[in-house]
Amino acid sequence: MIVSCSGTGDELTKTADLSSNTNARFSGDSHISYPTLKSKLVEEAQAELKATGDDSKLVALDELGHLKLADSLYATDFQKIELTANEDGIPLINRYNALITSYSHNPYQQAHLQSALSRRILVNLGLVGSDYFPTIAYFTDQLLDSHMGEYQLILKCLEKLKGNVPVDQISQMTTKLHQQIENSRTNEIELAKGIQAMIIERGKQLADNPSQKKGRLMLSSLKEIDLGLRQRTLEQCSDRLSRL
Repeated sequence: MIVSCSGTGDELTKTADLSSNTNARFSGDSHISYPTLKSKLVEEAQAELKATGDDSKLVALDELGHLKLADSLYATDFQKIELTANEDGIPLINRYNALITSYSHNPYQQAHLQSALSRRILVNLGLVGSDYFPTIAYFTDQLLDSHMGEYQLILKCLEKLKGNVPVDQISQMTTKLHQQIENSRTNEIELAKGIQAMIIERGKQLADNPSQKKGRLMLSSLKEIDLGLRQRTLEQCSDRLSRL
């Protein structure tokens, strides 16, 4: 149940404006994502939440993949890179790969950074608006391989790449995206059930303990999640993919 929400349709905002709230999976982001990342850490956190209602492990995972780290790494390593310096993007890709590889000891954090930095390079650095199609394709694949559910940006990239890269390359990426969207459909059903159960349980706990402060912010964040918007946006992504 790791989710980024409160979106604005297909709008791709500059990621430097993103909130660094540790509950970003619920309310801090400016776009909607649908992570399908599977790892032992995620499975343990979700199992503990389901069994006990304790979300501390999920919160710890949020802190591990925190947006502040991605913003810092982007500002240090990529913000001053000129896309026009090398049309094939190799220096950019090499710098990115060296950084991502340095986090290989922690696959969970690596996946978060893989997605976050690829997004920043595509959007903030302006790559998605350029004509450097092989480089756009590379970072689109990075978004897909991270399994962090950046479907709106991935679709924007695929629509840009169509007709500009080999057909088999587009086919491979659309196949990956289709499978991830289908997995997200299943996850969203479980997400809705889990969130409603948490709202009821946390609300009762706080009602029984009116002086308790811990958990009130989380309850407020849970109530702000627009599950209908998440579902509609996911279906819009599926429709866009079918037209590619």
